[in-house]
Amino acid sequence: MVQLTMQSNPSVNITVYAALDSMSSACFISRDVWMKVGCPGEPTEITIKTITDECRQNTTVVTGLCVSSVLSGRLINLPRVYTQDVLPISVDEIPSHSMLQRFPHLCHLVSEMPDRDESIPIGLIIGANCPKALQPQHVISSMDDGPFAVHTALGWCLLGPLQQNFHLDNISCSRIQAIEKPVCVRDTGVKEMMLQMYESDFSESLSKVSHHADEPAVCISLQQSDYAVS
Repeated sequence: MVQLTMQSNPSVNITVYAALDSMSSACFISRDVWMKVGCPGEPTEITIKTITDECRQNTTVVTGLCVSSVLSGRLINLPRVYTQDVLPISVDEIPSHSMLQRFPHLCHLVSEMPDRDESIPIGLIIGANCPKALQPQHVISSMDDGPFAVHTALGWCLLGPLQQNFHLDNISCSRIQAIEKPVCVRDTGVKEMMLQMYESDFSESLSKVSHHADEPAVCISLQQSDYAVS
């Protein structure tokens, strides 16, 4: 659980859950949370590579965000963050106090970690390009095959199976590589279009001259059946 805010306006902040993902090369924010924060963004295109797929998508790149622990005021500036409609994180992956109490080596963390609050959105994936957020400060080793805890600048996070009778009905693999494609300005042939327009407006080949002895010469347009311009 972290506080997300803007560097230019720290008074605007929102509480969200953040996943610390050392196997992601970029940071991501859910579109709903980004709109609540109100930080400006610019449209861009990225290529996302995962273990099963590679796709290009239009997104928004957001700068000027920072994050802090809900229990301390130390701010960490986030790098470029890309918006996503949905982040692939389940509420069941958020540790609760009842989960912590199942493990004797972790139960004392109840006083140092806020209990799970399902009203708080899952808003961030913080990747390896923000090492200050991922750097371990203290580690509580696992007991048998249970989870272990890591203390970072953003608070405690747990790694390992949190559910008893753990089985693999659902598998989450978060190896994500994001590559931003620069926007290229292409020549759309505006000059040639303008020349063609002017040539068609003043083309003598598209008109004929009607002349009688007692009338002045008249140039009639075949395109508009009207008098042509001088």
